[in-house]
Amino acid sequence: GSGKTSAMSIRRYLVLSLFAVLTLVTFIAAIEGYQMSMKRSTTQFDQQLKALAQTLAAINLSHLNAHRVPSPGYFAFQIWQKEQLVFRSENAPETVMTEQGQRVMDGFAMANFLGQRWRTFSLVDNKNGHIVITAQPLQARFILAEDIILTAVTPMIIAIILLSFFIYIIVSQGLKPLTLLRDELSTRSANDLSKLKFTAKHSELTAVIDTLNQLFDRLEGTFQREKHFASDAAHELKTPLSVLKLNVHNLTAELASQPQPPESLKPLNDSVERMSHLIDQLLMLNRVSPEFFTGETKALDLKPLIQKTISDLYSQISQKKQVIALESESITLLAHPFALQLLLINLITNASKYT
Repeated sequence: GSGKTSAMSIRRYLVLSLFAVLTLVTFIAAIEGYQMSMKRSTTQFDQQLKALAQTLAAINLSHLNAHRVPSPGYFAFQIWQKEQLVFRSENAPETVMTEQGQRVMDGFAMANFLGQRWRTFSLVDNKNGHIVITAQPLQARFILAEDIILTAVTPMIIAIILLSFFIYIIVSQGLKPLTLLRDELSTRSANDLSKLKFTAKHSELTAVIDTLNQLFDRLEGTFQREKHFASDAAHELKTPLSVLKLNVHNLTAELASQPQPPESLKPLNDSVERMSHLIDQLLMLNRVSPEFFTGETKALDLKPLIQKTISDLYSQISQKKQVIALESESITLLAHPFALQLLLINLITNASKYT
């Protein structure tokens, strides 16, 4: 579309709409993937906690030489024997890794210690007084899960940018025939109603071209009928009007010698003159149809043309006892001779008639 109009172009509408839909779907998919990834990572981390606890429970405590060992990654653990801490990681406290005042229970739980929130798993053997507790900080879980999710989402963001670029190219190529059709129509002259010779490869555009060609055919037929009607009507009226004008002139001459000539003759004569002027206008209009101006215009000196027009109309101006004078310098302009003369005749005739 033109930049001067407020209407959105089809290309912009399609590109923005497809980009918006693509972004929305990708965003929803990313959120759903984030939630599912968090659930799966939570399950995976819980399985690791449980597996670590089961591994520690299988250790023979009598063979342990160190009371405290380095932390295995993000995990912390404790091994209690009859309420006595016998083994722990260096990042584990010396107190039980459970909520304060709560009894250690089998399974998963949440706890606060060492200034963090932890996910814990406990294996309790009440018969032997053997307890294994493993823990992992929730913040570490979220960091690991978010790193995994961001790694998965980053290609999606890059894909959106690439897809938007390809969408713009595809839409532009798809709408290119419309641009070519617009250029074809913009170069046609106002009086060119011939069929479009534009070849379309798309069925939708073929239907538009066929409709335009049908419209051009109807308009061409309508213009031709109007042109022929005006021309034929003017020519048909010209002869009887000339006879009527002659009869009115003769009647006026015969009655002019009477003492009191009828007053209705002047309005009758004026009506015939107006009708004659109208017929002349119709004939001139037929001559100055768009096809008449297919020839090139040329440079004209306006002053001699005005002088000739005044000379041709001077008799009717003088009959009304009017005075006309021309004050002009030599002016050259690019125009069509007959059209410019017709313009001058109408201006001067109307000025004389209605003054």
